[in-house]
Amino acid sequence: MTTGEIHEHVPITDFIVVPRIPEPLRPLKELSYNLWWSWNFDAVALFRRIDAQLWEDAGHNPVRLLGMVSKDRLKELAEDDAFLSHLERVRWDLTAYLSRSSWYHQNNGDDHGRLIA
Repeated sequence: MTTGEIHEHVPITDFIVVPRIPEPLRPLKELSYNLWWSWNFDAVALFRRIDAQLWEDAGHNPVRLLGMVSKDRLKELAEDDAFLSHLERVRWDLTAYLSRSSWYHQNNGDDHGRLIA
């Protein structure tokens, strides 16, 4: 390389940094990756409760929110009994929602392995 030459730096690879979520908060990951949260007001309130300004900054995207929240805030939430109770209630609601039979199954019985789309 001679003086005055310009070289572009091209990244070799991208890294996705995912925060280490404390054990009591692990259900947040499952909740954030299931779009069910988007029509469940209690789930939305849970994510907003993590950090209202960060929720706005993340564009109401819970996966992005979890990537932006500080380690200290996660630790604080992991020790907050009221937050953990809210998290457990929302996780239970998702579990109940996923275990219910669909309208189709209620009206047509088993689909015998036939799938649509």
